[in-house]
This record gives sequence, C-alpha cells and structure tokens, in this order.
Amino acid sequence: MEQPDLFVPKAIVSFMRLLGCLLCVLILYGCANIVPPTGGPRDAEPPVLVKSTPEQGSIHFKSRYIKLEFDEYVKLQNQANVRVTPALPEKPVFIERFNTLTIDLGEKPLEPNTTYTINFGDALTDLNENNKFQNLRYVFSTGSYLDSLIIQGRVVDAGKRQAYDQALVSLYPVDNESDTDSMVFKRKPFYFLKTDKTGAFSLENLRAGNYILLAFDDKDNNLLYKSIEPVAFVDSFIEIDTTKQSRAYDLVLFENTAALLKLVERRSLDAGTLRLRFSVPIDSLRLEFVDTTQGKLQWHLMGDSAFVFHQAVYKDTLRLLCYYDGKIDSLTIANRKGGEAGLKPVSIGLSAGNQPSVLEPLKLIASRPIEKIDSALIHWKEDTVIIRNLAMSWKFSANQLQLTPALRPNKRYEVFFEKGALVDWLGTASDTFRFTFNSQSTEGFGDLIFDGVDSIPASFTHIQLLDEQYQLLLTLPINKTDKMAFRQLRPVGYRLRLLADTNANGRWDGGDYLSRRQPELLWYYPEIVKLRANWEVEVNLGGAGRK
Repeated sequence: MEQPDLFVPKAIVSFMRLLGCLLCVLILYGCANIVPPTGGPRDAEPPVLVKSTPEQGSIHFKSRYIKLEFDEYVKLQNQANVRVTPALPEKPVFIERFNTLTIDLGEKPLEPNTTYTINFGDALTDLNENNKFQNLRYVFSTGSYLDSLIIQGRVVDAGKRQAYDQALVSLYPVDNESDTDSMVFKRKPFYFLKTDKTGAFSLENLRAGNYILLAFDDKDNNLLYKSIEPVAFVDSFIEIDTTKQSRAYDLVLFENTAALLKLVERRSLDAGTLRLRFSVPIDSLRLEFVDTTQGKLQWHLMGDSAFVFHQAVYKDTLRLLCYYDGKIDSLTIANRKGGEAGLKPVSIGLSAGNQPSVLEPLKLIASRPIEKIDSALIHWKEDTVIIRNLAMSWKFSANQLQLTPALRPNKRYEVFFEKGALVDWLGTASDTFRFTFNSQSTEGFGDLIFDGVDSIPASFTHIQLLDEQYQLLLTLPINKTDKMAFRQLRPVGYRLRLLADTNANGRWDGGDYLSRRQPELLWYYPEIVKLRANWEVEVNLGGAGRK
C-alpha cells in the first residue's frame, strides 16, 4: 500500500538546516582550537656571571672598562645601590646591553697598590622576572696582590635593639691622629658597605692598618656623616692586622637628639594659649616674659609640643625667653586676643588614652589652666541611679585635672559637669561635659612579678615597662632585697627592658659622637609578656644582659 506524503512546514525545515550547520561549525571549531604551550614553569633563577673582562681578582689592573657577561639579559634596578670601595676618583658609569654590563671607571687614574671592590648588593636582576643576583662583587687590585683582611659585625638600633637595615658601615684610615675628631665629617670613608636586613655586615679585601669604625644612616646618600644622622661608633681605633684574630663588632646606632633639637614652630592658638613645637620631644622647659608685667605663664609638655598658657590675652605681641634642654631662644609671637564677646568658655575633654576604672582616675584636659573646682556642680550616675555627694578627690596642674571618685566595681558610671563646675585662672567658667564609662573591678587587672632580680648585672639600675609599640609606661629602680613587681596592670601585652642609667637622671639617654659618649645600655626581655586578668605572671630576669 502506498504511504501517504508527510507535510512538513518550510519554517521547520529551514530551522533544522540552520541547526545542523551550527553543530558542524561548533565541532570544527572545537577540533581546531588547540591550546598553545605555556612555556614551562616561571624562571625563578637569578642571572649567572659567565665571564668578566678583566678577570675577577685581577692584579696590576690598568683598564678603564670592566665587562661582565651573564647567561641572560640583565638590568640594574638602582645604580645608587652599587657601592665601590674605596671610592673611585670619578663616579662610574654603568652601561647595560642585552646580557652584558659594562662599567666605565672614568679617565682619572686609580690609587696605586689598592684593592677595589665593586659591590652590587641586590641591584642587579634579570630582565624579565626581576630575579636578584644577591651580593655580586667584583674585586681587582692596582698592585701586585689582593688585600684579604676582613671585619664583620652587626648594627642594631639603640632604643629598640632591633637590626638596622641599610646603615652605612664605614672605615677611615688613621693617618693623622690630631685630625680624627673632624675626619668623618670632612672625608668619605675609604671602605664602606651597607648592612643587610639582619643588620649584619662583612667588609672584605681590606688592607692592614688602624681605622676609625663608624656606622651611620646616610640619609642624603653622599657618604659624609652629619651630626643629625643616626650614628654608631667604636670608642677607640681598631687595628686590622694579619697577626690578629678578627673580632665581631656590635654597633649600637642612636640619634644625637642634641644636634637635632630646635624650635620649629611657635604660634598663638587662641586667646591665652600658645603652642611651641620642637623637632624632637624635650625633657625640660622654662619660659618667662621679657616684660614681667604681662602676668604668669604655665605650660605642659605633650609629645614634641609644649602648650603654653598666659594671662596677657589683650596684648598685640608676646615676647618670651624659652629655655629648653640646655638651649635658649628669644621668641616674638603675634597674639590672638579675645573677641568683642569676650573669652570663650573653658572646654573640657578626656585625656588621650585615659580609661578610668576602680583603680585609675578620670584624667581631663581643659582649654586653659584651672584654679577652682565646684564639686556641687559635678553629678554622678551609677547605672541608672543618681548618686548624691559621691566621695572624690581631685588635683589639677596647669590645664590638667585628675579626678579620683570612690567607685564600686563593675558598674556603669556617668559623670556630668554643669556649666561653671570649673573656673580657669582668667576667671572664665567652664562649659558642660559628659562622659560614660565602666568601672570594671580589681579582678580585671593582673600583676607582673619578677624573679632572678639578684642575678641582674650591677650596671643595670631600672626595670621599665613598655607597651607593644615601645611606648614607655612605668619605671622601677632595681631593688635586689625586695620582691619587685608591676601591679594592677591591664590584661594586654607588654615589653620589659632593663636600663643602665649612668647619669642617674631616671631616663634613657642616647650618645654623642664628638664627646665619645655611647648611648646608655638597654636590655630587652626576649618575649612580649601577655598578662591575664586576675593572674600573676612571673618573669625570670636571671638571664639579663645576655645577647
């Protein structure tokens, strides 16, 4: 029987043909889409020196040019980090071309019978991946032999006793002993090298002789020491000799604060208030008016600044004498005066970092010195209950007020100062102030107890407590007969150090190169001490003074 013809719409036929074409294209594309090779693993190897002309370690050197050839293309990341010791008569020129580095030493003749070292540090890398050729050195001699003596050591920061990276360790030959005091300020070092990240250094290929050994932070990169640059030094000349065993030198680098210190800003902030800012924090300050009829002065130090309060609020110009850390300046300052509406009310704020509790007072700072306090205008609330006549004591110094109330533990307190609760030394009433805090409890604090105090070397005079950022918190004179401790501390991390206070002023002092005074000795306990609430942590200081 004959089958009937099936009717298929043209639209469906067209769609099926199009679909078939698309499938063919996709199949062909998938077959043709071949992934190119990745080129293998990333190159992680530094360049390799394959040839040098003249040869490494050459003697009787007379060439102007040095040619270094590597196994791949190279580049100098920072030519300033390439050091030549001793210094060349001219600044060398470095020419990079493909896998070759050419060094032009210049036209001026080199010193006779001298061993030169070109130290690249980590300045040389390959072209594509920046793999560093660490500590590449090229050594040659204009004489008949290479000097071979070595000194090694380490440079640390005097305050934190941490490794000092990139300190310039310098050697100066002692030719004329009468000139040694000024030599390092006038001459570039004969041998020099920068410390690595661990503070270590190794000066090699040295000639025998007597030297001044100095390390300094060469901030302007000119190889000349200036008194404002941090410095470390050895007290006496060092002798480098083939007959003597080389020792390791531990250099302690410090800032000469006396050289850095100067008054950098003086200005009137508001009626009755001045700010003096110094280049570094100062230890002592005394001020007086040139015209003593202008009234009294008070001040307090905060960081690198002194906030000065005066009563000459209607004078156009203030003239003062400023004595600070052995220096004196004569100051003339344009004075901001009170406006037509009179002086602003005294403002009150919380002292930075203050956390009042059952053990710690409430510390406030006012905009001007306080002379009177009216406790009847200070109101307290414990949780939600208003407290009448809460017992408290107070003291004020200049514009700082310390309030010690009789608080109960683990309570939420609110203190409110009504307008006029404080009166400043100009007779102006204070503005309102409100502050809320938790009193905590004595169990929320901990104690640090010290063991092994009797084994501490006699040179150390004080135990000091610092926060984790090296800010000094507390100092205790060492007493080897009593049990020593820092008590009622917040449960956070602390650093401990011992101080050898040689000048007996109760603080750590740096050194001075010209007077050959080394910084006072510090020793840090090797770990951060983590304190827990309501716990006593015992720290053994029997190993004090060891490296």
